[in-house]
Amino acid sequence: RTLSQNALQKPVEAAYRVFVLVATKLPEESQNALLKLFEEPPVQTRFYIVLPQEGILIPTLRSRVFVEEAQVKQETENTAFNLFLHASYAERLSTIADLTKKKDLQAIENIVRGTEEYAATNIQKNAPLLATVLFVRSYIKTPGASSKMLLEEIALTLTKV
Repeated sequence: RTLSQNALQKPVEAAYRVFVLVATKLPEESQNALLKLFEEPPVQTRFYIVLPQEGILIPTLRSRVFVEEAQVKQETENTAFNLFLHASYAERLSTIADLTKKKDLQAIENIVRGTEEYAATNIQKNAPLLATVLFVRSYIKTPGASSKMLLEEIALTLTKV
């Protein structure tokens, strides 16, 4: 509501007002509220939404925005996942407890991404792991989802190395 009110105000010094929304999660309720604003945005306003992945957006909102993929420099080595992969089950569960307590979203994402890459190396052999990763990926950004429980599912499905 505040964004809608501010967007209607005329710019003072520039030709248009710029609003940048940065989020790791964007609840469906919030996206529905943005729909009306994005259907007929004020002429003097520009909106930028920065999200970790396009799939977070509901289809109706995605149809009203221009999506541009950021060129992010990929880490050559996923240290968080490598430590996780070589840890015992007890160490993995302890790591998950620490990461979720600290709310270290980057490390959590690194573990999920690393697990995806690891499962993709041998799809037939890692079919159960791949199914688990797809399940986790579909729910990890959902409001109210327990990232701890989802990561524990990965930790127990991932074979010990």
